[in-house]
Amino acid sequence: MATPTITPPPPIPPQAPPPPAPRRRSFAGPVVLISIGVLFLLGNMGVLDKYTLFSGFAKYWPLLLILWGVIKLVENWNAQREGYRSSGIGAGGVVLIIFVIILGSAATGIMRFGPELQGNIDVDGNDVPFFPLFGNKYTFTDNNSAAFPAGGSIRVVNERGNVKLTASSDDRVHVVTNYVVIARNLSDANNIRGARVPVFTNEGSILDLSSTGTKGVDNADKASVNIEVQVPRKASAEVQTLRGDVRVIGRDGDVKLSTSRGDAQVEDVNGKAEVHLRHGDFDARKVSGDLSVEGRVDDCNVADIGGQVELRGDYFGSINVSRVPKPVRFSSSRTNLEIAKLDGDMRMESGDLRISSMSGPVTLRTRSKDIHFDSLTGDLTLDDSNGEVEVHVSKLPVGNIDITNRNGQVRLTLPDKGSFSLDAETRNGEVRSDFGEIRTENVRDTNHASGKVGTGGGTIRLRTEHGDIEIRKTSMQPPTP
Repeated sequence: MATPTITPPPPIPPQAPPPPAPRRRSFAGPVVLISIGVLFLLGNMGVLDKYTLFSGFAKYWPLLLILWGVIKLVENWNAQREGYRSSGIGAGGVVLIIFVIILGSAATGIMRFGPELQGNIDVDGNDVPFFPLFGNKYTFTDNNSAAFPAGGSIRVVNERGNVKLTASSDDRVHVVTNYVVIARNLSDANNIRGARVPVFTNEGSILDLSSTGTKGVDNADKASVNIEVQVPRKASAEVQTLRGDVRVIGRDGDVKLSTSRGDAQVEDVNGKAEVHLRHGDFDARKVSGDLSVEGRVDDCNVADIGGQVELRGDYFGSINVSRVPKPVRFSSSRTNLEIAKLDGDMRMESGDLRISSMSGPVTLRTRSKDIHFDSLTGDLTLDDSNGEVEVHVSKLPVGNIDITNRNGQVRLTLPDKGSFSLDAETRNGEVRSDFGEIRTENVRDTNHASGKVGTGGGTIRLRTEHGDIEIRKTSMQPPTP
């Protein structure tokens, strides 16, 4: 009997996976955008002034990120409770978050550091330390005067603003004060102005005039206060300002100036002048006594100084010094220069130094600078590198000259009737001379020249490497009738 055939049941087809849980869009991005839009709308409608709107955003912008996070947490909790997937941030959300962070950080930085950084903003010729975008400009002018102590001196202190000090026609002090204030309204401007009114105080024979702000008044130290002072000519003067230009003109007494950011000028002073700068140009003319300048200076112009001139610090612009019958000293991180007397001009820039009509002894130590000395009288000691050196001696007698250079040419021009002893040597260069008495010899890569001209006179020593040495001859100029 045949065994019955058992037919297996048909295979059960695999069931399709359940459809994914629906994903709902997030409301976080739209809510943040709506919040930002409402704030800007209130600003455009005048409900919030621009300063309040900007300062509020700069302080509280992280709340937008907190609001975003809270909404996402609520949406995620609801998604788990109702069984659907919560939405992610998305590319648009990432862009919006980055935008809010960048904009908020910039606003915070402006409000925190802006009052210090925007001193360079000029409003109608005034250094106004506040953003005109967030307020209106108000100007005020005050006039004041006070008795000046006989034989006394004056000290002017201005936190922010220019100071100009000139001579008065009587025995009193006259003050004209010009205020420039950026404020939201006139009431705020008056409060700021009132906190910066210059105040007279006496300390013995010193009359103090101070405009430094009053504590407790918002932005009292941020207004621009330009002060013009007239004081008896015979009074000594001291002027200090943190940010602003300082000018002193017409004084029969010593002068002391100090500014952290601004230009300084001294003119027509019968006395000494001492100046301290941290950033700015300097100009001095017609000072009968010694002049001392120290700090970080841009352009420097000095002329007609009766006493010694001393320039110390870092100089970033051109330096011009003219007509100083007494020693001139210059000292920086790169150059040290001393001149016994300067009848002509000195001009110094970053890679060039030119001096005419000077009397020695002259001492110079520098680097990476081309040197041009014209009409030198007396002794010279010079040390340079990576530059050319050119010296002209036009008067007799020839002094002692010692020039050392590296990686540069040396050219020395001497009177044809001069007397001197010379010793010159260069490595990897040539020595050429217009004087027949000078003998030259070559030993491998070193060229040497020596000899005595006339009766000997001054001693000349020249040294360089990777450059030529030239000794030129010039005719004596006849004296001026």
